[in-house]
Amino acid sequence: MLFRSEKIKISANIFPNPLLQLGDKINIFYKKNGYTVADFGNKTFILSAIDYSVTESGADMTVELREML
Repeated sequence: MLFRSEKIKISANIFPNPLLQLGDKINIFYKKNGYTVADFGNKTFILSAIDYSVTESGADMTVELREML
């Protein structure tokens, strides 16, 4: 079994969702970018940062997720 000393950190731009809060537990399934259960196992990530922005094209939300141990 391979052990990593660094936790996985993921930043993502998503459609704004006011229901998300810091500390929410999130599982990731996005096969196109390689984030699948097969790659991570049954890992859970914590929502550690939320940033909102508004541009001419509309609202945007950036979230940062950190792997839980």
